[in-house]
Amino acid sequence: MAFAEIVVSVGFFVMAMLVAVYLIRYSNQQLTRCLTSLEDKHNELVDLNGKLAKQIFTSDKRIRAELEGVKARTKKQSAA
Repeated sequence: MAFAEIVVSVGFFVMAMLVAVYLIRYSNQQLTRCLTSLEDKHNELVDLNGKLAKQIFTSDKRIRAELEGVKARTKKQSAA
């Protein structure tokens, strides 16, 4: 009787360990998938940030040039 109890206990322990190992591996796969997705999104955001900065810089240069043109025309009109 004691031998059967030991075998059953060891069997349950082994089953519990197998389930634990499976769950740990599954969660690690999910974490890896999430981290890969986050890295892809981060790279996409970095690219978009660079494009936005370039667009802002270009717009700023254009607006400054237009303002300088308006200033120059205003000075010419007030001088005339």
